[in-house]
Amino acid sequence: MRESRASGVLYHAGFDRLDSQIRECFEGSRGPGELPLSRRRGRVYGAMVPVGKYTLSGPCVAWVYKELGEAEFARTYVILTGSLKPGVFASSEVWKTPFGMVRLDNELLKDL
Repeated sequence: MRESRASGVLYHAGFDRLDSQIRECFEGSRGPGELPLSRRRGRVYGAMVPVGKYTLSGPCVAWVYKELGEAEFARTYVILTGSLKPGVFASSEVWKTPFGMVRLDNELLKDL
């Protein structure tokens, strides 16, 4: 299991504090103003967000995640990050987050 290295560093640790921090990113003056509320037609095929402390990058990221949250759900999402060890392309470990475990599509991982 892969533990989050960012919990308590880039964002608040613990479910309740992180949930509140994320809501502020969406609902604050620099965010989109609201959480994703409804589905719409259309898909998002790619997005890039900054990685950094939520106090700095959170509202920017919220704009992207609002689009993802309101678009049609994909079967699988591919998340690329620079936080793996140098030379490591991907991790097949289950990821532990403050909101629960993230299940991986190991068949897609093998194909990649």
